[in-house]
Amino acid sequence: MKKFILLLVISVISIVITSAQNYTSDSQLAQNYFKAKQYDKASVLYEKLYKKTSSKFYFKYLLESLIELNEFSNAEKMIKKKLRGRNIDITYYVDLGYLYKKQNKPEKATSQFEKALKKFPNDQYKIRRLANAFISKKEYDYAEKVYLKAQENTSYTFLFDLANLYTLQRKYQQMIDIYLDLLNKNEKNLKTVQNRLRYWINNDFDDSFKSILRKSLLRRIQKLLKNDIFEKMLIWLYIQEKDFKNAFRQAKAIDKRNNELGHRVVAIGNLARSNNDLDVSYKAYKYVADKGRGSMYYYESKSGMLSVLYKKVNLRQIRTEQEISNLEKQYLTTINELGRSTQTINLIRDLAHLQAFYLNKASDAISLLNSALSIGNLPSNLKGIVKIELGDILLLTGDIYEATFAYAQAEKANKSNSIGYEARFKKAKLAYFDGKFKWSLAQLIVLKSNTSKLIANDAFQLSMFIKKNIEQDSNTTAMKIFARADLYSNQNNDSLALITYDTIINEFSGQEITANVYFNKAKIKLKNGDFNTAVKYFKEVVSKYSYDLLADDAMYSLAQIYDYNLKDKNKAKQAYKNIILNYKGSIFTVEAQKRFRILRGDNIEQ
Repeated sequence: MKKFILLLVISVISIVITSAQNYTSDSQLAQNYFKAKQYDKASVLYEKLYKKTSSKFYFKYLLESLIELNEFSNAEKMIKKKLRGRNIDITYYVDLGYLYKKQNKPEKATSQFEKALKKFPNDQYKIRRLANAFISKKEYDYAEKVYLKAQENTSYTFLFDLANLYTLQRKYQQMIDIYLDLLNKNEKNLKTVQNRLRYWINNDFDDSFKSILRKSLLRRIQKLLKNDIFEKMLIWLYIQEKDFKNAFRQAKAIDKRNNELGHRVVAIGNLARSNNDLDVSYKAYKYVADKGRGSMYYYESKSGMLSVLYKKVNLRQIRTEQEISNLEKQYLTTINELGRSTQTINLIRDLAHLQAFYLNKASDAISLLNSALSIGNLPSNLKGIVKIELGDILLLTGDIYEATFAYAQAEKANKSNSIGYEARFKKAKLAYFDGKFKWSLAQLIVLKSNTSKLIANDAFQLSMFIKKNIEQDSNTTAMKIFARADLYSNQNNDSLALITYDTIINEFSGQEITANVYFNKAKIKLKNGDFNTAVKYFKEVVSKYSYDLLADDAMYSLAQIYDYNLKDKNKAKQAYKNIILNYKGSIFTVEAQKRFRILRGDNIEQ
């Protein structure tokens, strides 16, 4: 008996599985026929599936297939059958209206659509189903009527649904008005509204959407002076557009009116700095710093001001010895005011770099860094930052052994973080300077796959350079000369570096290493403020070595010089555009797109 029951169960399970497999097979085949527009074959299978399951999914495709076959009579009978009896699904009125519209019977179609509206449900789920039925038939006006009627006659809220409907129709003004109404009712909707608007802002290629949104916000700001939610939204919009000037202006207005502490303005200063809008960034930090030590953002704003000026030095926007000496004094004053602590380590590190690399005060810089290492309870990551800078300065002075030791200490204390990876990269680069190419290459191969994007990219480029030139030059003569020139450049001995690079051009002109020679000569000229000669060398790389890994770096460097140093917007735009179009895999593509849009003046108000 037990065996019989077991066999019976197995048989039933087998039948169920077989039946399910048949349904799946028929459904997939029907879909394939429908996609291939073989509606006659699709309709046969969908009818079979619908009779077995009564699924509305199969009903929908059967109806579509019959309409495509012009079998309007059969389709009408099928729909009308669904409209008999109690508990009618009113979305079938929409199907019937759609059928009549397909037959060019607009009056009959309208009659059925209106019936659906008259039999309006008082159920949130059914209301959405009715609206979606109209949307699926592209009857957007009727879908709008559904949501508006629901807003008036029920306790349910369909504003987000209505906004989505306007989105489908590209009715930007209506969509924006609804989102702003939602914000006016409840500020908790802010993040949701911003997330929904962000897509349209990022894909607003003709700028029409951003223009409508900005004007709508300004109108609301003028009308609702006591509610600053729309000012916050306007700041957010300016930030999306990278228009930090107007974002700062708006944030400052809110800060003054509400007697805030400056947190909003500091955030804009940080964003502007990271996007190289340094003048706006400095003004934002200064505004908060001028509030005095009573502000909880005083330290951050004071540090931010110096970081902007330091970045200007690196970009060669500040380059005279007098300007850099003045900046050194500002650093010393600020560090003395804020004290030497874990919070001022980055300021100390940057000051040491200025002293060593720009003011020829390497011994002062080394003393400063050594004193920083004696700060109590200094975490390993901050010690690593100081040790790496110390190693760089020791290398500058020619003390390669001590530089290696400093990097090794930084790596040992930070084995699995970005500080340790940077130290390891510096060690690998030292080995490269010393002509130990195979050992350096082994370290770089590990680094290029297991570290932060920036270190990985640097490691990748140097490893590819070493690998390629070892293969082309078995005795590595040109490579050793090049590495020595690189070392001179790192030690700020630029005249000797240029002479050594020229040796390669004169003696090894046929080798691909000359692309790197021109690139590095360009960097030296850029560092010393000779922008026109730097442009000349970068162009040499782009034009003669377009196939080389350095080509996109050279093009981006050209764009940066035109943008920030020569202030030639047209040439900068063209260079950024070149990166976007011709170097799509480049790590600079995203930044090039941002700067191109800013220079093009996308909806930026002056």
